[in-house]
Amino acid sequence: MGFKASRRSRVRKGSRKGSRKGSRKGSRKGSRKGSRRKSPSKGWRKMSPRSVGSKRQMLNRCGNQCFLLPSQMKFPICKKDTCKVMCEGLVSAKARAGEWKYKGVSVKADRLIRKKRCTQV
Repeated sequence: MGFKASRRSRVRKGSRKGSRKGSRKGSRKGSRKGSRRKSPSKGWRKMSPRSVGSKRQMLNRCGNQCFLLPSQMKFPICKKDTCKVMCEGLVSAKARAGEWKYKGVSVKADRLIRKKRCTQV
């Protein structure tokens, strides 16, 4: 019968959990809970008008000021059931306009963000 290596001897040195230099726990800069910066558009999903009916109602009540592309009722920037322009709506509209290549909307949102002095990414 030949020599059979035991399981323990087959395990390479340094391959045990947590033995790596700078293990994951606490190794990243700013890894403490709550140290990440919040998104400037956080909470916009709950505030935005999502259905066509609520967008139409907003367009009738508030006019073109609440949309960056009012002819198609796209890129709403006002809070639902109000006519107040929100920074969260502006930042998320700029991000989405950039994703979908709406250059004019992105420029318009950028101008409004600077005018309202909203914090941006």
